[in-house]
Amino acid sequence: MNTGIILLGGKGLRLSPQSKFVNKHINMIYDKPIFFYSITALILSGIDKLVISCNNADRNIFDNYSKYLSRLGLTTKVVVQSKSGGIPTAIEVCKKEIEEGSEITVILGDNLIVGNDLFANIKSTKKNNKAICFLKKVPDPENFGIAKINPNGKILNFIEKPKYTKSRDRAVIGFYKFPFSVFNVIDKLRPSKRGETEIVDVLKYYKKNNKLNYLEFGRGVYWSDMGSYNSVLDAGNFIKNMQTNSDQIIGIPEEALIRLKKINKKKIKEIKNFYSNNKNYINYLDSLFAKKKTR
Repeated sequence: MNTGIILLGGKGLRLSPQSKFVNKHINMIYDKPIFFYSITALILSGIDKLVISCNNADRNIFDNYSKYLSRLGLTTKVVVQSKSGGIPTAIEVCKKEIEEGSEITVILGDNLIVGNDLFANIKSTKKNNKAICFLKKVPDPENFGIAKINPNGKILNFIEKPKYTKSRDRAVIGFYKFPFSVFNVIDKLRPSKRGETEIVDVLKYYKKNNKLNYLEFGRGVYWSDMGSYNSVLDAGNFIKNMQTNSDQIIGIPEEALIRLKKINKKKIKEIKNFYSNNKNYINYLDSLFAKKKTR
């Protein structure tokens, strides 16, 4: 089983003062909340089950959405992260909901990833008991964790927000695949100077044991971590332009489920009841079935 974990418990300090009152993952990116895009990415990457990790204060919000996705046929659970402690700690909280031996795909809830055939490539990655990190070339590597890569394409090391980088170095984006052994790795972690466990330490463990692969997203993939007001604005403009210039709506979990044949025409009624007044959303999903009939 491939279980997806979406982490929705971050404090969003760079989005203060808004994040002082509202969970940052509910921020709108053009016409839908940030977390819609991350859930869509997980579904398209081939998960069988979704585990949502959130703060206790936001549990009602994500419980309601989880129940809706469950009615559509996606097995979904919500777990509460009672205190902050880093990405590995947030993953650890989800362990009780994950079947032993499962492959685990993890995404941070503020990641936007869009690209043609992108998720087909992710689904095709081999299940060989190795971890996989996803990399992307960015114009401002000093703001991210970086994978130092040698001329032969081998990862040498991971550095958090380096002052100097080489052209081969790539940002490690908030998207990972792990074998079930990741929970054993997390159990052995010690907090960093920040007082939190670090995801880069998990990656370093798998690298040291020759159990780490990577997949680099190229020019045809748009990625944003949406952790600042500028990145939120840029991402919203990107989605608006994409949707205006095409016949698609980007980041709809229901569309992902339809394309993967997880839900059928009968479930559209459930969607219509859930979104009620959003005619654009409903008509678009209706059109997906109309196109299937004409093929």
